[in-house]
Amino acid sequence: MARGLNNQTGVRFPVPLVSLVLRGAWWARQRILQKVARFIAPSAAVARSLKESGFPTDRIVTIPHGLPQGDFVVRPRQPIPDRRGVHLLCVARLVPNKGVQYLLEALLQVRQVHPDLSLTVAGDGKYRLELEQLCASLGLTAAVRFIGDQPRSRLPELYAEADILIFPSLSEVFSYVALEAAATGIPVVATTVGGTPEIFGDGAILVPPMDAGALARGILAALSDPTATAARAKLAKERYQAYFGFETMVDRTEAVYAELLDPKVEGTLVGSVR
Repeated sequence: MARGLNNQTGVRFPVPLVSLVLRGAWWARQRILQKVARFIAPSAAVARSLKESGFPTDRIVTIPHGLPQGDFVVRPRQPIPDRRGVHLLCVARLVPNKGVQYLLEALLQVRQVHPDLSLTVAGDGKYRLELEQLCASLGLTAAVRFIGDQPRSRLPELYAEADILIFPSLSEVFSYVALEAAATGIPVVATTVGGTPEIFGDGAILVPPMDAGALARGILAALSDPTATAARAKLAKERYQAYFGFETMVDRTEAVYAELLDPKVEGTLVGSVR
């Protein structure tokens, strides 16, 4: 933690000081959690983390996020037919935790087999300059486009036109980008972090995080068998439609509040927040 803070801020933080702060934060977190009547976890991964932290199991409810449709209208898949080569897409904030640096390293390996392959990166952030410099050092400047932040209304168009979405995050809770990808039916290669496996199930190629070689092999596997890749994308879309509707999320959340407002239940929540 101290090393990470030093890398990000340029300020040297003594390890004992960071350790003291973390111990204090852990104590405060424990005190707060014990006063929570219900904790709605957006993924089973978060629920497990809460249980491991000592939070009472009977107060944890797992309700996955749903995808609001008001500003995200799914478009039919339509990769551009006359475009040369394979087109990859990555949608992410440009910060180290999103893992785009590993994707660029993987791209170098994949292009040895598919020299016409290109990548569009939609998103912005403080890490963009370093990623552009990494592109230049790897000789990928001509193959990678950084198009900056895009309105959500534009994302369905990007998903519809790309051949594969790459999701290289190092950690996640429950990503809306992953949900959007599943909803649109775009083939996906993603890392096995947080709630991502829960979103896709068998509907994506999943690889370990922070491993450019594994990411490259996942992309090559997706490209080598288009039929299997399309079948996985279809599974992901069906899974999204079955489990991750926005109305389902709202209904289940309202049911939690209704339970807590029941006088019989309220009386059993010793020390809970009303």
